[in-house]
Amino acid sequence: METFVKHNTYPIEHGIIVEDSDMDLEWIREILPFTKLDLINTVGRQGQLKNIDTYYPLIGTPYVFHCEDDFVFIRDSFIEPSIKILEADDSCINVWLTEYDPAWEPTSQDPNNLTNHARILPPYHRQFTLDDVTFWNVNNCMHGEWGLGFTFQPSVHRMEDWSRYGGYEAIIDHVAPWSNKLDGAQVERNLCRHYIMDGFRTFMLAGPDDKQDGYVNTTGHQRHVSLPIKDELA
Repeated sequence: METFVKHNTYPIEHGIIVEDSDMDLEWIREILPFTKLDLINTVGRQGQLKNIDTYYPLIGTPYVFHCEDDFVFIRDSFIEPSIKILEADDSCINVWLTEYDPAWEPTSQDPNNLTNHARILPPYHRQFTLDDVTFWNVNNCMHGEWGLGFTFQPSVHRMEDWSRYGGYEAIIDHVAPWSNKLDGAQVERNLCRHYIMDGFRTFMLAGPDDKQDGYVNTTGHQRHVSLPIKDELA
């Protein structure tokens, strides 16, 4: 949160912090200088998907900057260019702020390695410029269960893209009712599959050739919290 405040340059109308415990959250008000700030304790662990669908209705703005707690911000001005891209292209589901990773690119476009619903895009990158914003498209190829697209990593989302389907949990119930809704990787993969099939795509501010770092670094890969057993759920 301290790095967000340090590097964010966009006015925030309303902040919502959701904590899956009974931890005292009042200290956060000293860090986040928002005019309106909701601090919410769920007491028991509900899972990201349920928390989002429960508390997103509190949002009254057309955009939400969704942020998980295991990222640090390293560069200024990331919300403004993200909104500019979203406003210019209705097919963009979100703009990635992480640095580019070549591992995201498919090594093969063999149709036998892809799901029936995969939409194959050309195996090349294109750089775009919108006013003073440079960004890149990324192949949205899905290999088996994997896809690159929708993410809950730090990024701006249109509230409309959440509400038009009745929430994220409704999407999961439709495209993957068998999946574990507490498994963040499964949730993102299946939301990604849904949005790709619905014609959406992803852009990134840091592309493969511009040698530009991203705007955030993750700190969570080695600090994973195991999934709760069924009896622990509310």
